[in-house]
Amino acid sequence: MFAALAAMPLPDLAALALAVACPLALAILCWPMFRPRPKPAAPATEEPYRGLGLAGQWFTQSRTIAAGLERQAAALRLHHNAATHLGALDHEIDRLWRDTRAVIGDGNVVY
Repeated sequence: MFAALAAMPLPDLAALALAVACPLALAILCWPMFRPRPKPAAPATEEPYRGLGLAGQWFTQSRTIAAGLERQAAALRLHHNAATHLGALDHEIDRLWRDTRAVIGDGNVVY
């Protein structure tokens, strides 16, 4: 077998090496994707106020609602910032469009 490989012309030997090496390299690179993923840890339950009755339930629900409102406020700020940036971008595109129309065509054209 080694004699047959040694007698092969170089382009055929290179093609054979690529035909073997490419799938082998891809298999090695993709191997971590086929391993089972670790299971996420269960979320910690909030039970320190379990024995406090209605006041403990009220406190726990209040904290949960406050955390949700904070997340909502952060999302609202992100959306507001994105809208501001998009508005500025739209204004700049509109200005460039008007300048381009003034240079190309009649300067009195208003769109």
